[in-house]
Amino acid sequence: MSLPSVEDRRTAVDAYDFHGVHPHVRFGTASDRYGGWIDQIYPSDQYADRVSTRSRKMGGETFTERRVPIESVRHYFEHFAVLEIDFTFYRPLLEDDDEPGSNY
Repeated sequence: MSLPSVEDRRTAVDAYDFHGVHPHVRFGTASDRYGGWIDQIYPSDQYADRVSTRSRKMGGETFTERRVPIESVRHYFEHFAVLEIDFTFYRPLLEDDDEPGSNY
C-alpha cells in the first residue's frame, strides 16, 4: 500500500474546514523527535536505523520511548509551523559552562 503524495496530502489538509480558525493560527506539536513518525514525517531511508530508545516509568508502568536524531527537525518543519519548546521551563537551555543542558 503506497501513501498519497505530499501534494495530495497538502491538498486534503487545505480542503479541511477548520471551522473559522483564524488564518494566523499555526499548528504544531509538543514533540519533534517521535520515532513513530518514521515514514509519515521522517523519511525511513534517513532515520529508520538511527532511532534511539530508552525505557521510562510512569504511574507504575514502563514504556519505551523511541526518538530520531535532532537533525530530523528540518523534516518536522516541512509539516508543522510551530514546535513547543517547554524544557526551558524545567531547566535552562545552556548550563553554566555554556554547554547544552539535558532535560532528562
